[in-house]
Amino acid sequence: MRTGLLNKYYPVSLNINKRACLVAGGGNVAYRKVLQLIRSGAIVKVVSPSVIEPIARLSRQLKIKLVKRQYRSSDLTGMYLVYAATDDGSVNKKIFQDTRAGRILTNVVDSPAYCDFIMPAMIKKGKITITVSTDGFAPYATVLLKKRIDKLLNTEYMELIHIIIKVRSRLLKIKKSGIDINIEHALDKLSRKKLVHYIKEDDAKSLRRYLDNFILSFAGDTISRFSS
Repeated sequence: MRTGLLNKYYPVSLNINKRACLVAGGGNVAYRKVLQLIRSGAIVKVVSPSVIEPIARLSRQLKIKLVKRQYRSSDLTGMYLVYAATDDGSVNKKIFQDTRAGRILTNVVDSPAYCDFIMPAMIKKGKITITVSTDGFAPYATVLLKKRIDKLLNTEYMELIHIIIKVRSRLLKIKKSGIDINIEHALDKLSRKKLVHYIKEDDAKSLRRYLDNFILSFAGDTISRFSS
């Protein structure tokens, strides 16, 4: 029985912190990939006969390992993820073929047929990360969607999200103390209307009082229920 069209890609947030990642190429596209990897905590190696100055600067700052030569199959040793971003299509294809033996996650830039994964458009604001993808079929539509979502994430809305994150953190502490709390059910009891009002009025005192009472009231009800 069909439940709808299958997604071409499986959406997932990948932990590459302290993972060895390779970028083959030394131009602007490669530089953007390098920055994304560094920001996610990856150990980055760049292989290219020549590189633009920003990549060279990252090497001088010891933020990446730079090898100035043509790609070799041995460059894949120990790699978890690879970007093939050279200006030579045959080299990029060879990189993809070489990664098959080691089952290394690979992205050949601008060649979806040689990609294990694609990079969605990303909006990053504080602890909030939102990605938008059309499975590679309509990149321009992805950009339009990203811009529209970015406009919705105004200062007030982001403040609301951060408050919910803080409340969840406090509820988790209560739960870890031994009180059985359904976190999602508790968060549903938050009055979004009141939170938005206090945020718009810039009434930090009332906001803090409401949140403290919410936490204490919920914990108190839980304690009473368990003691009865």
